[in-house]
Amino acid sequence: MHTNEPKEDKFQNRDIHMTISPIVSKNKQKMLYVMFKEHDKELEICIPSYEVIKNNGFSKEELDNLIVYCKVNKEQLLKRASKISIMEAFLGR
Repeated sequence: MHTNEPKEDKFQNRDIHMTISPIVSKNKQKMLYVMFKEHDKELEICIPSYEVIKNNGFSKEELDNLIVYCKVNKEQLLKRASKISIMEAFLGR
């Protein structure tokens, strides 16, 4: 049976770091970028289009699972991104 939820067991006990951008507006649409990094591998996904901006090293299965993660957690990611202050991030706070 196939499911659209990420295979969490594939990502448990792994050192994948996630970074969320502040919300940006482009053509009157709110967007954010989610970056995943594991060792030398990097992946950047744009929300809400879920377009892969950059993928260096993640497999197709890993990429698909991280996109599903972003889709399932879209509202939470948007909420977190809305709390990011560009100036505070720039100043390292």
